[in-house]
Amino acid sequence: MDPYFQQKMISCFSSSDTLPFQLITLATILLVVTLFILIKQKKLSKTAAAALNLPPGPKKLPIIGNIHQMPGDLPHRRLRDLAGKHGPDVMSLQLGELSYIVISTPEAAKLVMKTHDVAFASRPYLLVTDKLFYGRKGIGFAPYGDHWRQMRKLCTLELFSARRVQSFRRIREEAVANLVASLTAAAAGETSVDLTRMASTVTSAITTRAAFGKAQELTDAANFMVVVDNISDLLGGFRITDLYPSLTFLPALTGLKAKLEKMSKASDSVLDQIIDEHKSRRTRAATTKDDRHGSYKEDLVDVLLNLQEKQVDLGAPPITMEVVKAITLEWEDEGGSGDAGQGYDDG
Repeated sequence: MDPYFQQKMISCFSSSDTLPFQLITLATILLVVTLFILIKQKKLSKTAAAALNLPPGPKKLPIIGNIHQMPGDLPHRRLRDLAGKHGPDVMSLQLGELSYIVISTPEAAKLVMKTHDVAFASRPYLLVTDKLFYGRKGIGFAPYGDHWRQMRKLCTLELFSARRVQSFRRIREEAVANLVASLTAAAAGETSVDLTRMASTVTSAITTRAAFGKAQELTDAANFMVVVDNISDLLGGFRITDLYPSLTFLPALTGLKAKLEKMSKASDSVLDQIIDEHKSRRTRAATTKDDRHGSYKEDLVDVLLNLQEKQVDLGAPPITMEVVKAITLEWEDEGGSGDAGQGYDDG
């Protein structure tokens, strides 16, 4: 249960004088919600049965579907076990109101990722990604369509071109050299190391340097990584609000709506600071006639700002500042959380 919702329930029942009334009220609310879900699921199941030919899967219970079969902190192992019984290639699950298809073999994955990639290219709507990634204006969480194709073209031609990737080579080499030095020092002192944490730190250091440049943005980058860590925590796992999207009151009831609004403001504030700093750097570079082949090195934010300012035509709606922010946020989130500052130096 959401900690915020749990605390509300505890405070609600703290007075013994009102306990009978509160219990009756809670029971009534739960009954109404249960009946609503049952009616909704019955309608959805009829529609799905007529439109879909789902693969086999484990038996599901009313209201919750197969949620009860996904306990613990290692859901991938549970999916492996279920696929062994009901797959092995393709299996269907129902979690709450939603149907999921689980792919468990390389052959089936190839069909999904390559042969029929367009059919599976879209992304489901999640309240978290919609609120935190500017209406899903990046690429990682965008639904398939004109905007997604524009973002893919932008990434292919500008962000991940061979020339751009090569320009980040020194950053990668420095981060790996720092890792090797840390491991060498630990070995000399016969000290144990956490390789998972160190690998995460290296990845974060590379993505942070590539996105924000050198250490003049260290403070902003460190603040941003705190925001990214919080967002990564929210994106992980299943949330009841995602499994029952028709219950539109759940985000407010569980406290998720307030949490997302607070986190969105914090993220937007840090991104504004980073973008303003980049604009100031670009202005100073132009004033001092810096040709950007010397001390000034373009990073990811610079590339996005160039495209946004010049309104480069990629065959779709223009690149807005919200797109710049969404892609920057996705870049850091995909880069992994961790102590980015530990590998973040002038070089």
